Amino acid sequence: IAGESGQNNYKGIALVLRSWMFQCLTDIYGPIPFREAASAKIEGIDKPKYEQQEAVYAGLLADLEEANGLLGSSEETVIGDILFNGQTDRWKKFADGLMLRLLLRESKRVDPSSQMQNIVNNPSKYPLFTSHADQAALQYLGDRLENESPFYRSGNGGVNTKVTKQLVDYFKSLNDPRLPVYALPTPASLNGPFQYNGALNGVGILPDPENYSPSGMLWMSTVYNTTLTSATAAQAIILSYSEVQFILAEAAEKGYIAGGSAAAGDYYLKGVKDQFSYYSSRIPDTYAGSFLHLSAADVIPPDSYYTQSGVTYSGTQQQKLEKIWLQKWFSLYLVGYEAWSEWRRTGFPAIVAGPMSPGYVPRRCLYPADEMRINEANYNEAVQWLGADDLKSHVWWDK
Repeated sequence: IAGESGQNNYKGIALVLRSWMFQCLTDIYGPIPFREAASAKIEGIDKPKYEQQEAVYAGLLADLEEANGLLGSSEETVIGDILFNGQTDRWKKFADGLMLRLLLRESKRVDPSSQMQNIVNNPSKYPLFTSHADQAALQYLGDRLENESPFYRSGNGGVNTKVTKQLVDYFKSLNDPRLPVYALPTPASLNGPFQYNGALNGVGILPDPENYSPSGMLWMSTVYNTTLTSATAAQAIILSYSEVQFILAEAAEKGYIAGGSAAAGDYYLKGVKDQFSYYSSRIPDTYAGSFLHLSAADVIPPDSYYTQSGVTYSGTQQQKLEKIWLQKWFSLYLVGYEAWSEWRRTGFPAIVAGPMSPGYVPRRCLYPADEMRINEANYNEAVQWLGADDLKSHVWWDK
């Protein structure tokens, strides 16, 4: 409709949103219906063809390039935009950041150098986020049930879902002040002194759940505390400034873009520092005077944080990359499926399959059962491309 009426801003926004949604889908499953998807009503296609992930990625990059050219090229005012309030320049930054995410993710299959350089070397055409202030993060509202943080009234955010031991141990080893942001004190230690304990992945039902930390303060549930919890402190992060900086850091370190290791270290440091600034900005004032005793200033680390061996940008290229990947992994906490996708792409950090697992960490999700029943022929072709509709099968970029 936007295309037919010449409303380029609406069409550009639609292309960016659709590209993000299909990126999530293809990274979860692999081959998916793409160009024929959602065409039943308009074109009568109720059995859409699957496309291989390589083709889906190429199509998404083309759509995002088209969106970049459309956004800001017409004068209609965008209304009803709950992400950027009609600011087409921020939609363009979102589109360009998504292109960088896709290009790096497929980099073991397709050399991203040319396209990445086009983006980085032409900031007037391809603007990028400048800080967490303009990143793609949906602000929850406290006025109605459907607009508040989904963790606010959830048992998952209160007592049932625990933070992984690996994350807690990394934060402890680095004296990282984000620990109380990402993890709450164990319910058993609320009378002091506070304890932060992560649970091992894949252990099933914990015999003593009171001794493990639920998700952190911004995602606190009323089940955990009825007075401090906030419906609006957390945001739904779709693409952060920090993630884009970590993408650029890896690209510079690997030579996909200019600048080498010096530029990579600069991008890396910007990504790390903005994470602390972002979480500091989200801490409600009520936390400082509560039993939690956490203020916004407490989340900002001392200068010594950046000079310790596990953080400072030094060492072999592999060690530098692992520092980028670790800080990026931190930044992708509760950002959709992105931490899992990055783990599949990099193999870092090392994750051991738990005793209740099938013996491995899944590489993809199984297709919905309805696909076998309703779209059988196209489903079978997709499975043939994959090798098997199996949790162990690798998607195309997971080389």
